[in-house]
Amino acid sequence: MSLGGQWEGKLIDATGVNGIVKLSLSESRGKLSGDYSVYFLAEGSGGCCGPERQLVQSGSLDGKFDAKNRSVHIEYGLKVGGNDARVSLDGLLQAAMPHARQAIFGCYDVDGAKAGLTLEGGGIVLWQYA
Repeated sequence: MSLGGQWEGKLIDATGVNGIVKLSLSESRGKLSGDYSVYFLAEGSGGCCGPERQLVQSGSLDGKFDAKNRSVHIEYGLKVGGNDARVSLDGLLQAAMPHARQAIFGCYDVDGAKAGLTLEGGGIVLWQYA
């Protein structure tokens, strides 16, 4: 199983916020690199097309993948009000048939600058479609 390619999924934060996460990953010998985007879902909006998405974070990421244990670790940093914050995701790669080709199930944590962020940490599931 490879992690390279496009991923999209959902997050539920400890603060009650729901969101969408998109990843574009490259993998080489267990090292990950790529880009991410995090969107909040605005409740009660969007009409027939579903909830409105509001982009709140985007940038580059890096991480590692242990193929033997199927464990995934992804990190990225960001500035919040002049303070540094680090977001980390730890998950497991799983088959997800018939919904998708594969999925990452895990938890994420925000370290530092929490007073300036809406997100604190929570659960996440990401899918890669065929």
